[in-house]
Amino acid sequence: MEDFDDLDDIIDILNKNPAVTSKLPPLKKPAGPAVPLERVQESQREEEKESPDKRQMISHQKSQSHAVTMLDQEQDADTIEGSTKHYEQMQLLKQPPGIQNKVFKKYICFRPYIDPISIRPYKPADKGYYFKLYNNVEARLIRYLLEDNGFREATKRDQDFTVLWASSNIKSQTYQALTRYQKVNHFPKSTEITRKDCMYRLLARMREFHGHKHYGFVPLTFILPNEMMELQKAMDQMPERQWIVKPSASSQGKGIFLTNNIAEIPQKQSMIASQYIANPMLIDDYKFDLRVYVGITSINPLRVYVYEEGLTRFATVKYNQTSKKQSRYVHLTNYSLNKYNANFINNTDAEVDDQGSKWSLTALRRKMAQLGIDHDRIFKKIEDIIIKTLISGENVINNATEMFVPYPGNCFELLGFDILIDDQFEPWLLEINLSPSLNCDSPLDQKIKSNLISDLFNLAGMVHLDERGPTGEGQNTKKLLSAYTNAGASMVGDISAQLGPVRNSAARRSAGGGAQRKGSVQPKQVTELSREERQVLKDTEDEYKRKGAFKRIFPTVDFLYYKQFFEEIRPMNYFLDAQLMSKFRLLGGPLQRMNDEKAPRFVQYSQDISTTTQIPQRVNSKNARELAQPIKIARNSSMAETTTQDRSFISIQQQSYIPPQLLKYNSSQSRIPSEQEVRQSLEGLQLQQQQQRNQNMMAPKQGPFNTQMKAPLPMAQKRNTGISAGGNNMSQRGAGLRQLGNNIISSGISSTSGSLINEY
Repeated sequence: MEDFDDLDDIIDILNKNPAVTSKLPPLKKPAGPAVPLERVQESQREEEKESPDKRQMISHQKSQSHAVTMLDQEQDADTIEGSTKHYEQMQLLKQPPGIQNKVFKKYICFRPYIDPISIRPYKPADKGYYFKLYNNVEARLIRYLLEDNGFREATKRDQDFTVLWASSNIKSQTYQALTRYQKVNHFPKSTEITRKDCMYRLLARMREFHGHKHYGFVPLTFILPNEMMELQKAMDQMPERQWIVKPSASSQGKGIFLTNNIAEIPQKQSMIASQYIANPMLIDDYKFDLRVYVGITSINPLRVYVYEEGLTRFATVKYNQTSKKQSRYVHLTNYSLNKYNANFINNTDAEVDDQGSKWSLTALRRKMAQLGIDHDRIFKKIEDIIIKTLISGENVINNATEMFVPYPGNCFELLGFDILIDDQFEPWLLEINLSPSLNCDSPLDQKIKSNLISDLFNLAGMVHLDERGPTGEGQNTKKLLSAYTNAGASMVGDISAQLGPVRNSAARRSAGGGAQRKGSVQPKQVTELSREERQVLKDTEDEYKRKGAFKRIFPTVDFLYYKQFFEEIRPMNYFLDAQLMSKFRLLGGPLQRMNDEKAPRFVQYSQDISTTTQIPQRVNSKNARELAQPIKIARNSSMAETTTQDRSFISIQQQSYIPPQLLKYNSSQSRIPSEQEVRQSLEGLQLQQQQQRNQNMMAPKQGPFNTQMKAPLPMAQKRNTGISAGGNNMSQRGAGLRQLGNNIISSGISSTSGSLINEY
């Protein structure tokens, strides 16, 4: 074979060969002389000898250069939107990596990963910041975002890491070995609210204690195979209804099917069977559900955040309840399933978030506004569902955290709540995902999820190396946790004195205690705070400053309502409520929120729309006119109609204390009722409520099934709690409170708060 020293000669020979020119275009000669291999190798060796700082600078410059080039190619200079997009992306590029960013001073400030997910960032220099992926889980977005912010992946046996990311359960030994400044993305026993059978069991238990009015946001559900006979009876009573069957511990739509035949359900597999919600809200005749991201940074005290952005996932076949062919693509909205359908439309532009088979939550809000739907009210109800669901598992998670986690700041959590909205605009909880998918299969996915993870890491609060003190090894490992516990124990006496006596052990376990409680803990002056209380308050306030696009929903101004659902008193919850929220409840009129959103409404829709009651006076005349307007919404693909719905209202603020002097009165009344008249009215209502409870206790038990969709009571824990079991009747719990609200309205007082019983 002939040797060729010149590349030009080789190209000339190939261009003259007919076998080559018939299949390939003519080869072009290089513009300049070829670089010898020896020079390339020598240049690489020189780069390896450079300092780590210089290599890091070159790597960052290359990354910026590549990103700027990509942006220049995508920018549309003829439109304002293109210029705005380019400016925003350039601002992100100017941010240094997280380990160099001192915006939060003590804490690392992470930037989102904006390069295409197919391009891995350059390996950063070793600055002492490491991350670890538990059990070698494949999490490309987590890996790339951390590397882009200056982190390096730790080896399998290396325990010197700042953050550990897991997509499954974490062993107790891993929690126990954590040092003070290490973070993991799960709390122990968090699967109690994410595994489907455990979640429905907890919610059924809460509904048994607190009634369907508070925990009626899940459909009628049976846990199989233990409740197979009960499911058979329900199917016999309601043969026309469909049931959706899911494996207890699966994800991504695996193993889900619809049926009304008990023979089609596996007899020995761990599954759940829920009554299918046959009247979903539709957009352009397509069914959809919401993926709402929830962050938890602390269990005791409880601190919960909801991300303001999320995903709206559509089915890929128009909804038809009687459809049999392609029923999975009609009834299921899982992205992992629908992406294989020929009708699936992928998103190609992150800025166009209202097209295709996956939208953003912001796009859904815009669509609801166009349809005349009050989306703020719907999302307020979703926040209510999130808080109540987390409280249902709070006691189990807190006990496990105290047992295994050495420091209160070691854990944080990201959960994915799947919510379905029906055609009455009532949200339903479908399931909770322990590790929501972070796959970035579209530009919209990457935009939302990359910003989500960067804000989550900022919220978790990872401390710079030069700000870290002793790691707390050896006998000091649980020092801070003990301090938190002791601080809480020292407050129990004060709380008990202010909240009043408890008559029985069941009420003692409930932090709210119903009508036995007398108020809330009073705020303390700064000089009165203990060291531990100051630390908790400082951590909470610093965390709020780093929340980014997260919105804090707990602690909340509605704590006096939610405290009744806690199984045990958490003194730190009362402490934070007193320090942060008590002053907002004393403002009178609409309650103000620290997140500057609209004031929360005191009323919510009842699921039973067969009756109509008087609208409470706290709903102003403008709102009343809006509620009376016809609502246009497609119920299903075969029927689109305009209806005027009569809606009954129930009070959501049963125990919020509002001073009498701050209560507004009805302007149509001639005078304000005196406090003596209010006292006499409330005393009479107390007597009526007690008589109603006595009648409920004497009433015979009814059948175990209800045609209204709700979770069944656990078979081993059924008891006579005054909950109606037949027809569409509401729970007797709270009947006196509704009567109280009506009487107060008729007396000219515009409050439906049930805590006035406690105050007088």
